[in-house]
Amino acid sequence: MLTEAASEDTSTSQSTRFWTAPDRRALGKILLLALSSLCVLFLLDAAMFRTGLYARYLEPASYAGNFESVLAAGRQKEFTKPHHVLVLGDSQIGEGFSAQIADETGLHAGWEFFNAAVGGAAMRCWYYMVRDLDPDRTRFDVIVLPLRGYADVDDAEIHADRDDLRWVIARVRLSDIAEFSGSFPTPLIKLSVLREALFKGLIYRRDLREFLRDPAERMQRVKDCRAACADSFYGYPGRTENLSGVWMDWATDTLHFPEGVSPQVQAEMKLHTHFRLWSVRGPERAYRTAWLGRIIERYRGTRTRIALISVPYRPFSIPFSWPAGADSFAALASRNPRVAVLNEHLFEDLEKPDLFFDVFHLNRTGRALFSNRLATALMRRFGTGNSPQ
Repeated sequence: MLTEAASEDTSTSQSTRFWTAPDRRALGKILLLALSSLCVLFLLDAAMFRTGLYARYLEPASYAGNFESVLAAGRQKEFTKPHHVLVLGDSQIGEGFSAQIADETGLHAGWEFFNAAVGGAAMRCWYYMVRDLDPDRTRFDVIVLPLRGYADVDDAEIHADRDDLRWVIARVRLSDIAEFSGSFPTPLIKLSVLREALFKGLIYRRDLREFLRDPAERMQRVKDCRAACADSFYGYPGRTENLSGVWMDWATDTLHFPEGVSPQVQAEMKLHTHFRLWSVRGPERAYRTAWLGRIIERYRGTRTRIALISVPYRPFSIPFSWPAGADSFAALASRNPRVAVLNEHLFEDLEKPDLFFDVFHLNRTGRALFSNRLATALMRRFGTGNSPQ
């Protein structure tokens, strides 16, 4: 026992001697040096990537570059009609909605449309598009928020964990970082997003390497895009392919394809048509509430109206559905007098194989039908007078 006690006393004594005043000062210097290095790194990163200068020369075909191109086109858009509609979305709206066709539909009634869809950009991204496209909250009479049904259905993916920073990196300010990173439910993803939002160079590094290989060529490509992208977006006619002949055997959940459907499209359709595994579990509702709710709240007290629509999002109807309950996002949003929830079945008849070119996207014919019908529905809902009713 005496030996054990002596051993414990010796260990304690050695531990105490280890943390002497010089040791503590040395540790403090190391920590101060590390902190100083991080501050210098942050300042260098901020000088390079937070002034907005580099974002002007992003590769137009990149996620962030595409987002910035659409945003720039929206800022440059000069409306000539009295009523202005902003349609948000991802590639389903990018492929499925034509502002040009909608403008033709609304020509005599004085309605004009802008398609702000960005391929792959999810609801979290739409908020930053709206915020920086309409900082004064005065440009639009109606903002359209597209949903894949009103039932807040969860599929195999947690959409709130999607890597949205790749799209909106140029839009996320220092004041946004806590809210932005905190909106990711998975802790490891939350920490990764926090790190990349603080040090934007972690996102930009690949683009920067490509830029440095030939700065003149990149700058010329960006210049060309600025001159042509807006017209290209507006005049894009859509894809001509279709899925005619595709059908699902619901008894065995087996897809059948005719000749001519590419292996890539077949594989993608098989991957994204496990409808029986879908259910309403809560994550999608929380995600919609968080980010679409922010857009709605942003326009509180303004003349702008918000329209929720259920887009045609699959190439065939399915024999079961998920009813939108009283606690669904759409049902709760409809209680807001500034929000209009259009009939969920308005575009249901467009969900046909011959109107789609893959599992998600309308083709040229479907694009024309959807664009015309959406414009007509909005004009009927909000009127054709001097302001939306």
